[in-house]
Amino acid sequence: MGTWCDPCIRETPALQEAYARYRDEGLLIVGVNVTGSELKQGNTLEDIQAFVDKFGVEYPIALDVEGAASQAFRVLPLPTSFFIDAQGIIRFVRVGEINADEIAVLFDALRQESAAQR
Repeated sequence: MGTWCDPCIRETPALQEAYARYRDEGLLIVGVNVTGSELKQGNTLEDIQAFVDKFGVEYPIALDVEGAASQAFRVLPLPTSFFIDAQGIIRFVRVGEINADEIAVLFDALRQESAAQR
């Protein structure tokens, strides 16, 4: 996510809503800020914190200062969401803005797959 990224800005409330609704059921959301890009654009760590505060983000935000996570996961364009199962396997990738309904559907699919494997 980037504080300048309009789709990232628009989807942040949906991510927070889904996290608040489903965290007790096992949903973990980790936002990854493209911090290297933020700093190149003249933004600061305080700007990132202000973004988090503005949207009341309660899920963890990782700072990708060197771009290692972005490169490893080939994150382009922003935003890109990865749904990873309990075994650490990427099960779904959503490129572009995501909404709360899509998150719920994909999280439910992960839960059903997990239950079927038991």
